[in-house]
Amino acid sequence: RYDFSAVNEAVYALGSRRIAVELPGKRPGHRQFRLPGQVSTEVRETNFGDGGLGSSIWDAGMGLSIWLCEHSNVVRDRRVLELGSGVGLAGLVSAQTGSLCTVLSDMGQVDEAEASILASQMPQEEQPQRLLSNLVHNADINGLGDSRCEIRRIDWNQIDGSEEKFAVVIGSDLIYDRADAPALAGAVLAHTAP
Repeated sequence: RYDFSAVNEAVYALGSRRIAVELPGKRPGHRQFRLPGQVSTEVRETNFGDGGLGSSIWDAGMGLSIWLCEHSNVVRDRRVLELGSGVGLAGLVSAQTGSLCTVLSDMGQVDEAEASILASQMPQEEQPQRLLSNLVHNADINGLGDSRCEIRRIDWNQIDGSEEKFAVVIGSDLIYDRADAPALAGAVLAHTAP
């Protein structure tokens, strides 16, 4: 049995140290975190077949989430875009720490017409199938399924100049292959407000 009061006391005793404490998930397959500033966030991770590289929390995503809790002024009262959200931890924290709206984005599932194009560019086993529906789930379980969080499919290779601009663009552990760096740079530039 888990002693929540002991965990809370330990978190308070650590004072201003930059940490996150993982608590037992409320649901099977979910992870719950207590972050600085009393921010509590729960996410469901998926299997690799459903989410590819975005199926789980990566260390840099946790680091960005802690940083956002300590620097909430960066996102407060601003529209924020998280590129390559994966399970969405940092984007959810952005919404919880005061953004006007945070858009969580990833490649996600595609329609049939896009699937044939994508299949020619990326092997089927590398295509994330359920990232976007998992992002919707994670926003909902954190009470952010309203106007504070939006979920969108953004393909960095499909930048056309008409992209919505955001005051703040965040992301962590965004590329695994160096070949993706130019597309990522283009997406950041295309979505960042002047």
